Amino acid sequence: MKKIFLLLLLLAFDAAHAQTNLPNNLFIEQIQSNDSLPEHSQDNYVGVYLAEIPKYQGSTEMESELAINVHREWSNGALISINTWKPYDTYQIGMHLNSTGNLDYGVLLGVGRNRASFIDSDGGNKGKDWMPFVGGFLNYKIADDIQLSNELLYYFGQYKGGQYDDLNLIKSFAITDHQSLALSVGTVLGNQKFANTQFGISPDQSAEYGYPAYTPSAGVQDVHFGVNWRWSFSSAWTLNSSLYASHLTSNVSETKQVKNENNGSISVGLAYRF
Repeated sequence: MKKIFLLLLLLAFDAAHAQTNLPNNLFIEQIQSNDSLPEHSQDNYVGVYLAEIPKYQGSTEMESELAINVHREWSNGALISINTWKPYDTYQIGMHLNSTGNLDYGVLLGVGRNRASFIDSDGGNKGKDWMPFVGGFLNYKIADDIQLSNELLYYFGQYKGGQYDDLNLIKSFAITDHQSLALSVGTVLGNQKFANTQFGISPDQSAEYGYPAYTPSAGVQDVHFGVNWRWSFSSAWTLNSSLYASHLTSNVSETKQVKNENNGSISVGLAYRF
């Protein structure tokens, strides 16, 4: 954690020095964001971050890792998106179907890493599988500074039948001409199949690892809150720092895999817009 705060202070000092030497016409219009830069937007960017995250959702252990956030969209609406530090790592390709007015939506195809991980009695990390999905996203701008975002995914392959829905309300604030703050609050919904693949303990797993068998419930799986501070200190470079906290609900938290119902993460890094 100390490494992250030291990096944040160093980057903030460099950004402040750079800003004093740049004319105002180099600065770009701020864009609304949630965790880092706006997902499924028409922005093109590459971000690299140092993140302190839980070993798995429900873990008491934290680990540091270098994370990336990439988004690229072409003129025909085709897009690629990569995010490796949120609770679900995702690698997506998709297509914007509409991005006019207050409504923005499209379709997605990709893979993600599962959120939970089966932990055996010796602390071994089990079940970090890839989960292929199809789905879509929808963003609705309620006001210039308030946005409702929704991502709905259906899983196939080994996880066929699982459904995941991430719903967030995002409020953006302009701190200065070149700095913005965004607050997000949201929830993750899952059907029975999805909840079971993430947090369930089958009879076979119970026999192998010694944990009681457990079947989670469909519905609200977590509630979460995010804070993102962005500083655009040139026409292309942005300093991003984010805090993220989540709480697992009783629908899924009674499993012995969950050691802590409350998890948090922090990231800081640079993004280049092109």
